[in-house]
Amino acid sequence: TAILLGHVPNLNECGREFGKRFHTIIDRFQATIRWQAYSHTHQQQIQIISDVMSKKPIGMSFIVPSGTTFRGKPPGFNVLYLDPDTMIPLDLETWAFDLDHANQYDEPRWEKLYDYKEDLDLEDLSPD
Repeated sequence: TAILLGHVPNLNECGREFGKRFHTIIDRFQATIRWQAYSHTHQQQIQIISDVMSKKPIGMSFIVPSGTTFRGKPPGFNVLYLDPDTMIPLDLETWAFDLDHANQYDEPRWEKLYDYKEDLDLEDLSPD
């Protein structure tokens, strides 16, 4: 079982040749790599990775929210729930810091923005 963590996700900012090679590795080890997590974009995103030949979904890439107020967005974090045996993601919550509330009342407040399993009526966060 492997979980990949990195800074820059394999999106438009990665060089084309690097992206192809990286995707080939993900494809080759799809039975081993359970999920991936990245940052860099400062916004919450989920990327479904597809098999190179069959185009079948084979993996998930979670791009986490920013921990800062970059570009006027509130700091945020994710809580990822995993199956303890398979390490496959079961659910993902996204939380954000309410900066306006903290500034007005001088007390911190975190709010749950999303619960992917509940909000999207999913069984789990597997790619298929």
